Amino acid sequence: MKRHVDAFVLKELFLGLELPEETRRRYYPTRKDLANLMYKAKSEGHDSTLDQENILDLIEQWKMQNPNDIIFCRPSCCTTENKHQTFLFCYQKDWQQRLLTIYGNHITLLDATYRTTRYALPLFFLCVRSNVCYLVVGAFVTQEENTASIKEALQLFKNWNKEWKPKCFLVDFCQEEINAIYETFPASKVLLCDFHREKAWTEWTRKKDHNVYDFRKTILSMLRKIALARTMDEHQNSLKNLIESKIWKTCSALRHWFSNKWLPEIEVKI
Repeated sequence: MKRHVDAFVLKELFLGLELPEETRRRYYPTRKDLANLMYKAKSEGHDSTLDQENILDLIEQWKMQNPNDIIFCRPSCCTTENKHQTFLFCYQKDWQQRLLTIYGNHITLLDATYRTTRYALPLFFLCVRSNVCYLVVGAFVTQEENTASIKEALQLFKNWNKEWKPKCFLVDFCQEEINAIYETFPASKVLLCDFHREKAWTEWTRKKDHNVYDFRKTILSMLRKIALARTMDEHQNSLKNLIESKIWKTCSALRHWFSNKWLPEIEVKI
């Protein structure tokens, strides 16, 4: 974004003219300025009255076209008690209910799709693996990504699908999602998704301020052996190799990150 702003100042605002000093943040905003502006623009859509009116109109159309679909929508507003009511939208078609009952009792995937598609609001998919492929069997949108909001949505789907009692949930490493699942389905086990785990590890090792960039391939190789271990002995040996490595002993950031964030989840992943 900063590169585009600099190009706009050079080629549009001051084309052929003397450029302003780089200390003038009006023309040369800092990275923090840009981050704040982008966050503000993204957050403004969270309480859009027009968008909420549009979705309510769409819901009425959907109900007329497909009366068997289950839809819940609660607009964001202030109640008579002057309390803020958060937005919540849950949607499930009748065929999705059927597939969730058939395939969702063994393992259900909770996919926070918005993290990879940059939606303004948190969008979640409930997915199952059928005999053909993975299928979306429900979707919900919350205003905030917190345990209470996700739990409320999951509780609605639980109420809609009385026979849905998943043994396992597959999630990315989001504590809010994990807490919401355990509170809604206390008998279910939570497993961390390999795809999101790999993505998180790769992104962390690529950040140069963590001082492991030059050794990232070696680190990732050792971490993967820990994650993919099939027995506890194999896991312990892989973990020992990591802890005894020179990289582990010399890099405090790696030790702090892996020990505090990932090691406590070993029981979940094994």
